[in-house]
Amino acid sequence: MRFKIACEVTEGEAFSQDYRRNILRMLKTGLDRYEDIFEDFFGSNKLKKYCWSVYFKNSIFQGDKIYLQGEKKEFFINFSVFDNGDAINIFNAFMNIKYREIDISKELRVKVSNVIKLPTKEVSGEFFRAKVMSPIICRDHNQETGKDSYYTGSEEEFIPIIKRNLYLEMREKYGDYVERDIEKLVIETKELKKTVSKFYGKLIDGSIGIIELQGKNYLLNYIYSAGLGSIRGSGYGLLEIV
Repeated sequence: MRFKIACEVTEGEAFSQDYRRNILRMLKTGLDRYEDIFEDFFGSNKLKKYCWSVYFKNSIFQGDKIYLQGEKKEFFINFSVFDNGDAINIFNAFMNIKYREIDISKELRVKVSNVIKLPTKEVSGEFFRAKVMSPIICRDHNQETGKDSYYTGSEEEFIPIIKRNLYLEMREKYGDYVERDIEKLVIETKELKKTVSKFYGKLIDGSIGIIELQGKNYLLNYIYSAGLGSIRGSGYGLLEIV
């Protein structure tokens, strides 16, 4: 399921470039009346099979700030969710805070003005070309040191790590046989370029641009719905077919 949340800034004029934490605060506010659902989303190690991006309308990026211009300061959150149960919970969370003014930082107060379900698209064959709407994060976590390393589409580590992480998240639902199909998955990264984003005060490398994927249809539809890469539930990895 895909949907768009239309929002307005009612007090303040600029987001920090570390804005993803502010959007997550909106989602948490919408879910906080449902203790069990909130715990499922944010209090457990549950794999996030959804992704999102933010479009700041009439914006200017200056230094560490994103300034919204015009009398009506608008931004739009675009969600893609693989699991129908998660989709309903996220959709309802934003409906719960519709028209309600929420402080998402010391400088910003916002409200949700509309929540719109978007037409469902599916990958029809075994290939799709997509625009990266929020950066693809390729993260390699070292269990021994506890440290994370990040790679971009131009680095040789990118595809093997993306495939490994994809297998780890898909094997529970699809079984071990999915490993073979993931190994055969072709990922074309020549039109990706490096970008750096701030996430909870830390600068992390990611990839934006155009990506092409060729493989089994069920794999492509999973990636299109759930997103690609790590920390997707925090505003990364959203793809749009072009």
